[in-house]
Amino acid sequence: MEHFSRPLCPFYKQNKTLVVLSSLLDLVFYSSPEQLIAVLPNKTLDTAQKPIFMGTENKSCLSCVKSGNGTQITKEKDIMDLYRDPKNTKVFTFYSKSADNADTCSFESAEFLGWFLSTSSEAKKPIGLSQKEGPQNILFYFERKS
Repeated sequence: MEHFSRPLCPFYKQNKTLVVLSSLLDLVFYSSPEQLIAVLPNKTLDTAQKPIFMGTENKSCLSCVKSGNGTQITKEKDIMDLYRDPKNTKVFTFYSKSADNADTCSFESAEFLGWFLSTSSEAKKPIGLSQKEGPQNILFYFERKS
């Protein structure tokens, strides 16, 4: 299982929501440990599109589910369960798309094509979903952790 962190725009978990900090200084100020993201492939979808599952510690996986308040990003689910039994897992699957720079990528929802994981330019806002044309930041930089 690969583990990645997101050092350029760190985030932490608050009330089961991934929230973006404005800087690494905020990470120290709020005494929140940097979240590691586990990444595993979804082998049931077209591998050319790089379908992946992403999960944080404590059995929370990133998902894309419509709700009355918009969309829900994290859901209680063990990433290893998704990997072992990938039936009906499209809501937990994101297509990893590399940008011009190989170090950055975006994550498109497999369930809702055209919608991408995004961060706000404002600190302490939840990670959400946006369409590519929107003002939100949809490019992520991940650093591999061993």
